[in-house]
Amino acid sequence: MVSRQVDSYRRLLGPPIALALLLAGCSSAATPASPTAAAPTAAAAVATPTGAAASPTAAATTAATAAPAAATVAATATSASSTTPTAAAATTTTPAASAAAATVAVQTDPKLGKILTDSKGRTLYVFKKDSPGKSACTGNCLKTWPPYAARGALQLPSEVSGTLDTFTRPDGTKQVTYGGVPLYYFSGDTAPGDTKGQGIGNVWFAATPSS
Repeated sequence: MVSRQVDSYRRLLGPPIALALLLAGCSSAATPASPTAAAPTAAAAVATPTGAAASPTAAATTAATAAPAAATVAATATSASSTTPTAAAATTTTPAASAAAATVAVQTDPKLGKILTDSKGRTLYVFKKDSPGKSACTGNCLKTWPPYAARGALQLPSEVSGTLDTFTRPDGTKQVTYGGVPLYYFSGDTAPGDTKGQGIGNVWFAATPSS
């Protein structure tokens, strides 16, 4: 078909012009190749959403990485705050200290009835040879019958009458007296509530509160 057109041009326009038109026609025939060349551009354009779609993945990765760090911070904060109750618990010793403020307490013994004890429940004794504010127990006697000593304010339970006081022994010990009578421990008592010194020598007896 092209050769027929060329022959027609030759007859009408002459060989030079026919050749020019032929070249122009070849150039036009090459033009449809442009869409093919543009295809990579389109492909690149299509690839762009894929690259954009990668952003959520990257964001998810970042969030996943940040989550453990945030959890660690939260755990640290929780651990730090959980130490507060421990510090507060240390202040709960006050009631115990208040309970120990009673210099002399009263306990009920199954056999002896009401007797005087220290704040820990250890029995206190009196020596019949003593006189008010003066102790007749000296030397080796004190190894068996240690004086009940105290410093500072003296206190009786509110329901107990009588008075507490101290006197200074030769060695400087401040021995407590109840109604002027010195008070002692018995070395043979090993636990609160023991009354093993009761009646020894018929001169040692558990101290009793005034009625």
